[in-house]
Amino acid sequence: MNKKLVSIAAVGILAGPVVAQAAVILSDDFESNSYGLNSVPNGWGVVGGTVDIVGPGPGGFGLACNSGSVCIDLDGSTSLAGTMQNQFNETVGETYSLSFWLSGNQRGGAADTVYVTVGFPGDVASLTVPDIASTAAFTMYTLNWTSIAGGTAFISFHNLGGDNIGAILDDVTLSSGGGTVPVPEPATLSLMGLGLAVVGLIRRKRAR
Repeated sequence: MNKKLVSIAAVGILAGPVVAQAAVILSDDFESNSYGLNSVPNGWGVVGGTVDIVGPGPGGFGLACNSGSVCIDLDGSTSLAGTMQNQFNETVGETYSLSFWLSGNQRGGAADTVYVTVGFPGDVASLTVPDIASTAAFTMYTLNWTSIAGGTAFISFHNLGGDNIGAILDDVTLSSGGGTVPVPEPATLSLMGLGLAVVGLIRRKRAR
């Protein structure tokens, strides 16, 4: 009786999905920053142009954020939208997920397109968010990939164009690992159960 109970418990464990915990590498809501035109957010770099640090508060130009009171206008005030970058260490074969929130420019300007890349030369994943209308509400986007190389990698956000009012970025999160191990298909479970039954019969014959 005890052996049967153990066998049934083992099947139950194998049949259930196994959820792996994701490790957060970067989480930035930009709340540590002060408002400013052509500014560089803490922990990030900006190349090839500028971005603005904005929000709903005084000095933030009355722009709504997805959360809190600070977010990023991806097209700064120099008529040249910069590329906002960060770095992390990427491991070969690891799975990663980058999530972020974007809204329209909120000021009646032309639709914006944002180009997002992660990785490094020879191992780059990318996502283009096109034609974000000025009135578009904040929406979360996610980019998932598995690294084929390892080393210092980058994350970059670039607003195509340059008219001084770009899409608004907020709440960036980068994590590694995670996901759910698939539940075995019914046929697989049947084979497992048959195998356990055969093992039980063999043991019973030997006991005689």
